[in-house]
Amino acid sequence: MLKKLVFISVIVLICLSISGCKEPTQYQQSIYNDNSLIVKEGDSFFTSRYSSKGSNGDIKVTFSKLTGSKTLWDIDYTEEKEININYSTKKSNGEFKLVLINPDGKIYYLNEKTTEGKYSSKLAVGKNRIKVVGNSATGEIVLKIDK
Repeated sequence: MLKKLVFISVIVLICLSISGCKEPTQYQQSIYNDNSLIVKEGDSFFTSRYSSKGSNGDIKVTFSKLTGSKTLWDIDYTEEKEININYSTKKSNGEFKLVLINPDGKIYYLNEKTTEGKYSSKLAVGKNRIKVVGNSATGEIVLKIDK
C-alpha cells in the first residue's frame, strides 16, 4: 500500500512539473509595443529566471527570457519631490526598456538609447513607478534611486 501511495505521489509531481508555464502568453508578448498595457497597474510577465536584490532605492535585477512588464519600484508621494535615478543596464539577448510612469500614466523612457545614465526630475503627487518591459530579454539592471 505504501509503495502504491509513493508511486501515485511521484506521478502527480511529474504531471505538475510538466504542466507548468513554459512560454509567455500572447498578452505578455503584446505588452512591449503597447503603451496602454505598459502603464497598467500590476505586472504580467514570463521569465525563465528572475532575481532581485536590494531595498530603499538600491536595486539589482537579473533575468532571462523576460517577456511582459514587471514593476521594480514604486512610491506614492503626497507632494512633488525631486528624484535622481542612476541606472546601468546590460543586455545579452532580446530587448528591454526601463520606464518611469507618473500618476497620470505618462511614460518616460530611461534607457531607450543608452546602457547607463542618470535621470533627474520632479515626480508628481501620487503613485510613481519604475518598470522593466521585456521582449524575450536576458539582462541585468542596477538602479540607485535618490529620493
